[in-house]
Amino acid sequence: MRVSDIVMTKSRKIFYTILSGVIIILAVLLWNLKNNMQFYEYVQSNIVYITETFGLKQEENSDIVIGVVWPEGDGGFVEGAMMAQEQINAQGGLNHKKIRFIIENETKYLESARADLARHGRYRNAAQDAGSQIARKLVAEKGLIAVIGHKDVNDTALPASITYESKGILFLASSETNPLLTHINSTLTFQLQPSSVRMAQEIIQFCTDQSYNDVVIIHARDRDSIQTAAFVKKMSSEFGVKIVTSITFYNRSREELSHADVSNVTSSLLAVKNSSFNAIILIGEPMAAQQIVKMSRKLGIHQPFVGSDALESDVFSSYVGPMGKGTVVASVFDETTFYYRQFSKVFEKYSNGKKADVYAGIGYDSVQILANLIRKNHTLNPADLAHALRYQTPLIYGVSGLFGFTGKGENFGKVFTFNELKSDENGILSFVPLKYY
Repeated sequence: MRVSDIVMTKSRKIFYTILSGVIIILAVLLWNLKNNMQFYEYVQSNIVYITETFGLKQEENSDIVIGVVWPEGDGGFVEGAMMAQEQINAQGGLNHKKIRFIIENETKYLESARADLARHGRYRNAAQDAGSQIARKLVAEKGLIAVIGHKDVNDTALPASITYESKGILFLASSETNPLLTHINSTLTFQLQPSSVRMAQEIIQFCTDQSYNDVVIIHARDRDSIQTAAFVKKMSSEFGVKIVTSITFYNRSREELSHADVSNVTSSLLAVKNSSFNAIILIGEPMAAQQIVKMSRKLGIHQPFVGSDALESDVFSSYVGPMGKGTVVASVFDETTFYYRQFSKVFEKYSNGKKADVYAGIGYDSVQILANLIRKNHTLNPADLAHALRYQTPLIYGVSGLFGFTGKGENFGKVFTFNELKSDENGILSFVPLKYY
């Protein structure tokens, strides 16, 4: 036999030996697979559980999906949020995932629900309907883990929070001040701004410090303003401040007074003009508020105005003009801080010259709070993120103020200041911190 034949024979023996071994191993594996199908199904079910818990499908795990709810064109909230999103994504995202927004225009839903007719019985629940519709639309989005926004004056946050909670979505109510929001036993809801109870207490305390012992209250008839005014009245008796009279008006965000309200407010102001009072507490949206200030001055009423935080806006200062000088507002926003000044410069460049406002800062902070949570806790599970924000996160320094949360989700970090509308050497009006202590 030739040497080559001997080599070939040995090679075949080695090949068949290896092949036999492979066949035996495969047979054993198949037998084990058949008899361990329960284990296989257990593993598969856990994979499904993990992906659903994190709000991600395996083929769609490149994005972190966040809902953004705000009335289109109302302040800089959306732009502030988008600036934070772009900064984070440009730095590689969060744990190698990019943030993706689903933006919902709150106004569209309010118009559909006929919130403009909320004064009439048929549409009295329009805001609740709009809030629920927004929430249902968002929770249907695959991969959604959190929602930010919902402007307080629109009253959509509370009904929306119930849907978010039931679907396991983390909710940062960026501007809602309704104290009920943190009394619904939600483990996933956080109130980024102080409640109207604290706002009322600060306003009355300021009036006491300024010896404004007799005051007139003028407030809008939206839920937030009615609630704040009610707390002001309640606390006024505790602080020894007398309410001379109350005047009400109806308005929605960015709307001037109706002809009927102009007539009613004018009549009420004339009736109180010669009464003895030290100040006027004004609670409402900036467009209607500036109109009331100008009406008062034209009628010869010169007592100072003390307003709620909604008045601290470019809308109020630009429309009220010189007649609004001296107006003081309770605020949790200090644009003189280093953090805000730096943010303002970057925001103005980002938004092509648009000036930053309080809502721009809140929008930016809302996204950064979520980003820091995800970054530090290495999870996208809303329940885990909420637990960490409540119990494991130290005080957060944002561009719009401080954030620290109680077990109920209330922000105890915000500190109130009072800002006064003044003009600079160029005649430009802006709110500046009032030092009165």
